[in-house]
Amino acid sequence: MSYAGLSLDEAPPFSISLRFFLSAPPFGIAAALLLAWAGPQALASRWTPAALAAVHLMTLGYLTMVMAGAILQLLPVLAGARIARTRAVSAGLYVLLCAGTVLLAVGFLTISRTTLHWALVILIPALAALILIAGGALYGAPSRPQSGRGLGLTLAALGVTL
Repeated sequence: MSYAGLSLDEAPPFSISLRFFLSAPPFGIAAALLLAWAGPQALASRWTPAALAAVHLMTLGYLTMVMAGAILQLLPVLAGARIARTRAVSAGLYVLLCAGTVLLAVGFLTISRTTLHWALVILIPALAALILIAGGALYGAPSRPQSGRGLGLTLAALGVTL
C-alpha cells in the first residue's frame, strides 16, 4: 500500500470523527424499531409519518453522521486541508445534527409544524456549515489530488441536495 500523497501527520484525533461514527448505529436502530413498532401500515405509503421519520433517521441520522465524521477525518489526510478549530467545529456540528435529526423525526411522527420548523432551523445551518467549512478548507488546501477532487464533488452533491 502506498502512502504517497497522504498527509498522515495532519490527521485530526480520531475522537473528532468517532462521535459521529458511534452515533450512526443508534439512529439506524431507532429507524428499525420505529418501523417494527408502527407495523406494516407504516409502509402503506411513503408519506406516512412513520415512513418519513424512519427514512430521515436513516439518511440524516445514519448516513449523514457517517459522512460528516468521514469528511472531518479525511480532508486533512487526503487533501492536506486544515479545518480551523476542528474540535469545536465537530462538536457543534455533532450537536446540531443530532438535535435536528431527532426533532425532524419527532415532527414527522407527531405531525407538529412547530417541531418540523425547529428541526429545519437547526439542520439547514448545520449542513450548510459543514459544506462551507469543509469546502473552504478544501479550497485553501495546498494541493488537490484526485481524492481531494472527489471530496469536493461529495460536498457539491450535498449542497445540491440541501
